[in-house]
Amino acid sequence: MQLNPLLKAVISGALIAVLAVPAMAQKTVLSVYTALENDQLGPYKKAFETAHPEVEIAWVRDSTGIMTARILAEKDNPRADVIWGLGASSIALFDSMNMLHAYSPKGVDQIKPAFRSSKTPEVDPKVRTDLMAV
Repeated sequence: MQLNPLLKAVISGALIAVLAVPAMAQKTVLSVYTALENDQLGPYKKAFETAHPEVEIAWVRDSTGIMTARILAEKDNPRADVIWGLGASSIALFDSMNMLHAYSPKGVDQIKPAFRSSKTPEVDPKVRTDLMAV
């Protein structure tokens, strides 16, 4: 049986579309290490994923001490995309070991100088304990 060229084109297009859907549906998974409590995470996840539907947050959560030890153990092969909600002393330790990538958020110029780092871009463990990228 010989198929009409138009029918071949339609079938080919439909097949390509069906096969492409799973690839297009995949989201970027953002690994976030945190010591925040589980009940605090839901609203942040919902707000972020609503603003960035192409991203899915994968929380890795434990106490500050355990998360700090894990991050130090992974120093040469980091697994976290973001460190969020860890103690300032842990962030200061990571900064002293040059484990953090500097980051200046949009609007950083509106933050009072007393609350800003002298580094550019800014990494200040006293201020940026809410979000640090590794």
